[in-house]
Amino acid sequence: MDEYARPEEISPEDWAATPPAVRALVQRLLAVVAQYEPRLAALEARLKQTSQNSS
Repeated sequence: MDEYARPEEISPEDWAATPPAVRALVQRLLAVVAQYEPRLAALEARLKQTSQNSS
């Protein structure tokens, strides 16, 4: 069993040909992006709110 789940954007054939170290890096980077997505959405909402109030 492969310990790294294949991202849906990557074909099964490409994922199978990807070295384990690269798979681990891809998974780590995806986790970092997922960690920051809620913060980015909150900051964008604040920016939108501020720009609407400043006119």
